[in-house]
Parts: sequence; structure tokens; C-alpha cells
Amino acid sequence: MTAWTGSQANRRVVEALIKSGAFDYSGFTRMQMMHFVDKNNPENIVDAAARRQKERASGQFSMFDMFSDVEDSGFQESVPVPDGIEWDRRIKLAQEHDVLGIYVSDHPLRPYEYALSKERDYSIADIAVSEEYTDPTGGVHERFKVPEGTPVRFAGMVTSVQKKTTKKGDPMAVVTLEDMEGEITLVVFPKVYRQCAATLAGEVDSETGESSGDIFISAKGRLERSDRGDQLMCTEIVKLDLNEKSNRPKVLEINLPANQLSRTRMDALVGVLSRYVGLDHVELRVESAGGDTMRMELPTRVDARNMVLLAEVTDLVGRAGQVVVA
Repeated sequence: MTAWTGSQANRRVVEALIKSGAFDYSGFTRMQMMHFVDKNNPENIVDAAARRQKERASGQFSMFDMFSDVEDSGFQESVPVPDGIEWDRRIKLAQEHDVLGIYVSDHPLRPYEYALSKERDYSIADIAVSEEYTDPTGGVHERFKVPEGTPVRFAGMVTSVQKKTTKKGDPMAVVTLEDMEGEITLVVFPKVYRQCAATLAGEVDSETGESSGDIFISAKGRLERSDRGDQLMCTEIVKLDLNEKSNRPKVLEINLPANQLSRTRMDALVGVLSRYVGLDHVELRVESAGGDTMRMELPTRVDARNMVLLAEVTDLVGRAGQVVVA
């Protein structure tokens, strides 16, 4: 860590810099650096620097001051080696967000990209995507990728819940939902809020009564664009259990006899697969006349849940082949 003095930064500032990742370049983990400045550590560098500064201000010089630059003098300060022990990823990101208001080094949702893709129709960033088109009369209009007025689903992590009350005294909530591309406001009216209040509360600490842990949800509703910004008027909120099992991509297995494999059929297959981009793998299995099977993973990713894709591939391989989603 770069040398500094108490007059330049107090303990609170240094802790914030550590949590934000400002000293990650040093090779020390954030957990170890926080130990260096912990006030409960009798050898913490904050108090040591303050003492050294106070002594110098009063004209006192220690043997370390006099001989610290002399090699083999025995008065050089000992610097611990990096121990490589870091906080749990969740704690590390939570502290980073608490200091900066954003995630920088990673995102809590990144390990669950596949699971999220199954629970949403669009990413939140898609809301701002639009294109211009010309109608038959020559008028130019803007067409958004995410339509208004029709049910759509978004999925992500709840970052804030503001509890409110209607004029009739019924509880409701305004929720901020975030994915890796952006955030959107969810308006949860009383009827829906009664159904999902426990989900939005997350895990509640029995001692403090405060919510703890990340809250992952899928929200369904109708998008409204107005001067207040983009808002989703929710009709349903469902809790998401994001784990290794739910995040495992599927495999589209295409089984084909060797005598049915041709350049024409392969070109047609590539054309079909390219129209249904997703996160699932594609595996081609070719069986020889002798019964041996050659397996190869194709360099493409598809949405194996798309029924139109499955129908087109099944039609392409014909009765001699077989299409399986595993």
C-alpha cells in the first residue's frame, strides 16, 4: 500500500478506499488490508502512522527514523506478505456497492446469467433500444424493442424496496430491480404486494429485524414510459432460486445416421441454429453403419427451449434422425 500520513486520510477514508478496490493492485486482499487498519489490531498502520507523525511534529526521532534506510541495520519495518485470504464474494461485492453505489469488480448476478435468461423476456437494457421506421404514408416513427401495454418479464436482483400506502391505507411498494445491464422501477400495487411482500423482504435477521442477503426475482407486468421514467406495473412477482442446478445450460442433441450427413443438410442446419441464438449447447451425434457414434460440439449457442427451433431441426433431420434436449 502506498505510504500516507494521518493528515492525508483518516481511518474511515482508508477503509472506504480498501472496500472500493483502490488498493487491489498491491497484491494484498481487501480482507487482509482491513486487518492492517482495524482499530482492534494493536499494530494497525493508522495508529502507527499517527504516532510517528506526532513524534516528528514534537521533534522526536526514533531509531527506526534514523536507520530505516540503512540496509541490515535491523531497524527496517517488517511488511507482512500477502496471505491470499479474501472475504466471501458476496461480502466483498456488498461492501464495494455500499461505498461506490455500483458494482465494479464483478456483479452478484454474473454467475447466474443462464438462469436469468430463462426467467425473462428482455434484459433491462433492452427497454431503451429502438429503431425508426417509415409507415406507408411516409411518416417516420420510433419503434421500441420492448413494447408497452403487453405483459413482459424482467429478472434480476432487488436493490431497494420503498414501502408506501395508498389513499385507502393499503400497503404497496416501489421496488428497484437491477440486472447486469441496468435497472428499472417496479410499481407493486396492494393486491400484488400482499402476495409477494415476504419475497421482497428477503431473509430477515431475527435479532435486528433487518433484511439480509440478496433478493432475486422475476417480475411480470406492463411497461409504461412517461416523464417519471420507465416503470413496470407489476401483475406478478416470483422468487428466483439461483443455484448451480438452475444455472446449468441445456444441450440440444442432434442424432443423425452417417448416410444422412451431407454438406447441404449441414448448411441448412447451421442456418436454422443461427436464427435462435441463446446460451444452450449444441451437440451433433453421427452414427456409422457399424454402430459407432461420433460426437462433436458445434461452435454455436441456441435457445433449446424454443419450440419453433425444435420443430425446424426435427423436420430437417427427418425420420432417420432424432432431436433431444438434455
